[in-house]
Amino acid sequence: MFISGILSLFLLSCVSDPLVDLRERFPDPGLSAPEVVEIQLRALQYNNPDDDGIEIVYRFAAPSNKLATGPLARFSRLFLSPQYAPMVNAESVELLEFRAQEDIALQGSRVVGEDGNEYFYLFILQKQGAGNYKDCWMTIGVQVYSGVFPSPDFSVDSQSI
Repeated sequence: MFISGILSLFLLSCVSDPLVDLRERFPDPGLSAPEVVEIQLRALQYNNPDDDGIEIVYRFAAPSNKLATGPLARFSRLFLSPQYAPMVNAESVELLEFRAQEDIALQGSRVVGEDGNEYFYLFILQKQGAGNYKDCWMTIGVQVYSGVFPSPDFSVDSQSI
C-alpha cells in the first residue's frame, strides 16, 4: 500500500510537470529553427521556482549569445526585466511567421503574459558552422517587435538575450 502510494505520487508529479519532456532537449542538428524556438517558449512558459525552464532556454543560446549575456545566473536575471518578464509563465505562446536566409532565421512569436496582455518577440537564430554545435540552430538574439514581420531582405542587427 505504501509503495503504491509513492508510485502514484511519482507518476502524478511526472504528469503534472510540463518541463519533463523539455528537460531532455538539447541542441541537435535534427531540430529546425522553429522547433528550437518552440522548445524555448514552452520552457519559459512552464518555468518553475528553480528556473529549470530558463536553464533549458540557455542551452539553446548560441555561444556568441552566451558571451554577451554571461553565465546562466546572469542570463536568468534578463527575465526579470520588463522587456522579457512576460515570457516567463505566460498564459499562452504561439509561433508566427518564419523566414530563413542561408544560416540565419527569424521566427516571430506571440506571447500572452500572465497579465493577459499580448507581447511579440522576434527570435534570431543562426545555424552553427563549427564546434560542438555544428549544424544546430541556436538563438543569437531576441527582440521585442510590433508583430509586423521585417522585410524579406532583413538585417541581423539585434539585441541579444
